[in-house]
Amino acid sequence: MVFDVLYRYLAFRVPQSGDNKYNQTLIEPNFFKQEGVEGVHRILDALADRIHDLITHLYGAPEALYVQMDRPIAAIEWGLHVLYSICREQEKDFIKVITAKDGEVSASITPLHVGKVLDEKLYHSLDACIATSATLSVHNDFSYIEKSLSMQAFSKHVLASDFDYATQALLFIPSDIGDIKNTVDRERIHDFIGDILSIVRGRTLGLFTSFVSIKEVFLQINPRLKKEGITLMTQGLSGGRQRMIEYFRQHSDSSVLFGTDSFWEGIDIPGKNLETLIIYKFPFAVPTDPVFIARSRLYRDSFSEYSLPAMIIKLRQGLGRLIRTKTDRGIIVLLDSRIGSAWGEKVKEWFPEGIKIRSGTRETFLEMLKKKKM
Repeated sequence: MVFDVLYRYLAFRVPQSGDNKYNQTLIEPNFFKQEGVEGVHRILDALADRIHDLITHLYGAPEALYVQMDRPIAAIEWGLHVLYSICREQEKDFIKVITAKDGEVSASITPLHVGKVLDEKLYHSLDACIATSATLSVHNDFSYIEKSLSMQAFSKHVLASDFDYATQALLFIPSDIGDIKNTVDRERIHDFIGDILSIVRGRTLGLFTSFVSIKEVFLQINPRLKKEGITLMTQGLSGGRQRMIEYFRQHSDSSVLFGTDSFWEGIDIPGKNLETLIIYKFPFAVPTDPVFIARSRLYRDSFSEYSLPAMIIKLRQGLGRLIRTKTDRGIIVLLDSRIGSAWGEKVKEWFPEGIKIRSGTRETFLEMLKKKKM
C-alpha cells in the first residue's frame, strides 16, 4: 500500500511510456500535499506495531529460533526506518528518490550534504585525518572537494607527479569527426574507433558514459573486428567486470575492453598490456539523475561550481588508467568535440602537465598509428 502511493506519485511526475521501463524522480515538498499520504503514515504505524508484536513474541522463543530471526527482523526494521524517513516532511537533509524498474518500485534516501555526515560522524572523532588522492583538486583549487566533503578546516598540499607525461603520453583530438550527438557523425566516429582498433589490434581501453553508447559501438564494429581476430569485450554484454579485466590482462595483444562508470577508476593495468585509451565523451553526470538534481540546487552556478569540477575529477580518474608506472607509454584519443567549447578550453588547461596535445584529421592520426606499429 505504501509503495502504491509512491508509484502513483512517480507516474504523475514522470508519465510512463511503453518503451520506458525505468523511471526515477525526486520526492519534492509537494509530495506531502498529495492525497493519501497521511494514510501512508497510518499504514507505517500499523506495520511498526506488528513488528513490535513479533519481536515481543520472539523474546519467548527458543534461542536457536531467535538467533535465526535476528538478522531478517533487523532488515525489516531498517526498511521501515527508511520508509518513515522518506514519508517524514521534516527530513530535509536527505535526498529521497522513487525508482520504478520493470514494474517494481523502490524508495531510497541518501544524504544531501555528504560533508555534514563526515564532519559529524568522522572528523570530530579523530585526532588527525589525512585524505590523499590524485584527484582532489581542479587546477590546484580544492573548492569543490572542500564543499562536497566539508574539508574547509583541512590544510591542503599539491605534490608534483612522478610521471613525465611529455615523454610518456600523447593526447590526440581529431578535428574532423563531427559531433557525437549527431546520428550521421556518430556512425563516422564509430567507424573511426574501428579503424583505430584494426591498427593497434588490442591493448586498448574505451571509456564510455552509458551502456547505450557501448552497445551502439559494439553492434557497429564488432563483426569487422571479429573477422580480424580482435576480441571486443563490453560491459553489460560480455560478462562480469572482473572476468573481463582478467581476460584482457591475459590476452591484451588481441583484445579490447569497453566499460562505463566503474571502469573510469579502480582499474590497474600497467605496462604494455594497455597502450591506447579512448575517451568517448566527457563524463558528466546524467542531468536527469535525482541525486544530481538535488545537489546541484546547493550551488549558485551549478555548472561551473558542481557539474564541471565533478566531470573534470572523473576525467582525471579515467586518464589515470593509462599511465600507471614511470615506464608506461601510451596514446589517449578524445572523441568529444565539446573540447572546442569555451569551457572545453579550460579543461585543456587541466590536462596532465607537459602532456603533448595534438589535433588533426582522422587520416593524420591513423597514419601516425600505422608508423608507430611498424
